[in-house]
Amino acid sequence: MVKSYYEKIKDSLKNLSERVKIHIGWIPHSKLPLFYRAANIFVRTSKYENFGLGTVESMACRTPVIATNAVTFPEIVGDKVTLYKPEDSLDLADKVIALLTDHNLYKSVLEYQSLRVHELFDINIIAQKYIELYASLIHQ
Repeated sequence: MVKSYYEKIKDSLKNLSERVKIHIGWIPHSKLPLFYRAANIFVRTSKYENFGLGTVESMACRTPVIATNAVTFPEIVGDKVTLYKPEDSLDLADKVIALLTDHNLYKSVLEYQSLRVHELFDINIIAQKYIELYASLIHQ
């Protein structure tokens, strides 16, 4: 898939005179949803992370996530469709291209991840689970 996609866009890439690089700098947390929502996809390349907060935030903003099939990401993302093999840039590229070129796939991933984040990571649901946990410890 990567090679065929490259063939389609290589002429456009030749028109770029230099490598495109955007450095935004520090962004206040309150502004992050604007950036998540402005993106078509969110790609998380971390191999080591305690908890993928950016992944959860992106999913909550209805921006599909592609992440490594490592550490916490399988538990957060919950599907194999958007998880790529760590250290495998071709697998990552295939996932990105598939998501950006297949409207039905994009829509299904968007809906799945949006539902998942609200079912598992909603603050009210998490708070209720803590209350239930503490209550069960008291009654033992």
